[in-house]
Amino acid sequence: MQVCLYWPMDVHGMILGGLSGKPTPAACPCPQAHPNAAHAASADPAGARAAAGTVMPLNVVMLVVGTRGDVQPFVYIGMHLARFGHRVRVATHGTFRAFVQELSGGSVEFYPLGGDPRAMIEFVVKHR
Repeated sequence: MQVCLYWPMDVHGMILGGLSGKPTPAACPCPQAHPNAAHAASADPAGARAAAGTVMPLNVVMLVVGTRGDVQPFVYIGMHLARFGHRVRVATHGTFRAFVQELSGGSVEFYPLGGDPRAMIEFVVKHR
């Protein structure tokens, strides 16, 4: 029997324990019914997962609009995902290309978005 970990979620897709406590992953037998419908849809009865506890490599794109401080945490998340064999791309303002590439050491791809983050921040501050 294959065992995987999932984070129990409520009917709105929020991880149980969220801000009020630390969410704890729960063990569940795959591909049996799960209390989380999204997880049940990702269960793999055909056996594409190579071994128990592993997940097929994913293509992950994280869209980040904002300042350097908004981008940086997502680069670290991407680096962590890349260590597990996932292909990760951060889509953000072109001014952060070098920052993403240098911080991640090339483990996270960069995809440019249009717009200038400074102009966006000035607009937001002006129209508060």
